[in-house]
Amino acid sequence: MKVALALLAALAIALPWSVMARQSSQRVPIAPSQESAEGISLGGAGVPQGAMILTKTEVAPPGYTFTGLDVLARTGTSQSWRTRAPMPTARFYLAAASVDGKVYAIGGTADTIQILDVVERYDPATNTWTTVAPMLTPRWGLAAATLSGKIYAIGGAAATGYTAALEEYDPATDSWIPRAPMPTARAYLAAATLNGKFYAIGGQGVSGSMPLTKLASFA
Repeated sequence: MKVALALLAALAIALPWSVMARQSSQRVPIAPSQESAEGISLGGAGVPQGAMILTKTEVAPPGYTFTGLDVLARTGTSQSWRTRAPMPTARFYLAAASVDGKVYAIGGTADTIQILDVVERYDPATNTWTTVAPMLTPRWGLAAATLSGKIYAIGGAAATGYTAALEEYDPATDSWIPRAPMPTARAYLAAATLNGKFYAIGGQGVSGSMPLTKLASFA
């Protein structure tokens, strides 16, 4: 009995990921704009809370006003979008996360050929960017989550194909360490944090495969 309990305890430590119930439908999420609006609070993934509009019409939804290329979003009081300092490294299919009021732009690709490990930190207070320690695994189409003051880079497409890699960034030491990989390698996934865990949601598996409905949690 003692041997069995010891084995179960060892497995709990070695396998921090848990496979959860699948999503009800398959999908490959479209990455939202990573640009922050001054005066609007940031969520765990660097997306402005309550201030993003996706629409196919020119009619503004209730509570919003379109003015040329500007969008005014009502979040208690009217807030306006403005252009801020651009990232030092132009790229797409990156991930973003926020810690201590700063936004981190993570990985991505400039041309679908050059896979980036670049991480750049934006400070809204000074409107400046700083290059910080790069990821251990260059990749694009990844997700990012924030948990207990650390940032986690999850999955994505690396030089060897779709990856299950999980890496943890500590802003206090400006360093990355590898963590237990996901049960399923994938890219173009989403991630969310809830109650001391973060969840890797959906995405695309082996290159060219159908979108995934798999959900896994990490604690």
